[in-house]
Amino acid sequence: WRAMAAAAAPRWQQTMLRIKDPKASLEFYKKHFNMQLVHRYDFPQWKFSLYFLERPRDKDIESLPPPGTKESEQYLWSMQGTTLELTHNHGSEHDPTFSVWSGNQGSDLPKDSPLYREGVIRGFGHIAFNVEDVYATSA
Repeated sequence: WRAMAAAAAPRWQQTMLRIKDPKASLEFYKKHFNMQLVHRYDFPQWKFSLYFLERPRDKDIESLPPPGTKESEQYLWSMQGTTLELTHNHGSEHDPTFSVWSGNQGSDLPKDSPLYREGVIRGFGHIAFNVEDVYATSA
């Protein structure tokens, strides 16, 4: 099935974000955006895990294979939609000094900007979902 997916025309499969706490992050995306965990990979030898989420159509939620199965892995790499990949480096959830660079700060901004940061250029900006009421959704 991977060979079939690779032979098809290129398509957007995922966007990856680093996270501190998978339990909190998975709950956030499920609660606020009805995203579902499609599949996960654990790499204990390298101390990281990957969580793939998607926003399936409501009628398809019940038919998703259980995460962590061969069927969910096959679904992940052959689905027509796009996933959000959450990457968790093991131990970061217990490290009070852990932080990731959002990409929204950089030296390409005016020096008097609160987002000015020496030595880096802005990169990642955001991911976006359309919702009826952003304030109600994020409350």
